[in-house]
Amino acid sequence: MKRAAPFVLFCFNIIPLFSQNLVTNPGFESWQKISKPSEWTTASACTKDSTVILSGIYSCKQITTGDSKDLGQIIAVTPGKQYNLSFWYKNDTILKGNGCRIWSNWRDTAMNSITDEISLPLLRSGYLKSVSWKQYTAELTAPANAAFINLLIRTLPNSITYWDDISFEESVSTGISEKTAF
Repeated sequence: MKRAAPFVLFCFNIIPLFSQNLVTNPGFESWQKISKPSEWTTASACTKDSTVILSGIYSCKQITTGDSKDLGQIIAVTPGKQYNLSFWYKNDTILKGNGCRIWSNWRDTAMNSITDEISLPLLRSGYLKSVSWKQYTAELTAPANAAFINLLIRTLPNSITYWDDISFEESVSTGISEKTAF
């Protein structure tokens, strides 16, 4: 049994290395300019922030007084594959709005939006609001006709949101079941 313990620990530590975050610049460590994080296709009202961070040296701060402001990336997906989505958010109490939410959707090869009733409640959340760092997570399966996900998170009117450590990874099966693990 003593010989098996290091091997089992090795297996459980190596498995996460097989999954890869498909979000580019997920921690906002790279910026084209102070208001544009590198690799983000949509970044409305964003500013580089080094005072309120979860990890690394920067977060993305979004301030809205009028309309909602979006932050997003288009990410290629494989139909039928399972994905894990997570992001961290924190809201400032200076403004009294409703905070933030996820407002994503699947897209086909022509970039048309796909309505998937199964994942819709996870891709279109209710209001998210927290004065301390809080993580949103969801397990999703790409619909049969999906080619992309339009990963979109937004700060709602009269709100301030800090975003950090955004992740969208393909689920990796370990191949280990409870019966064969021990």
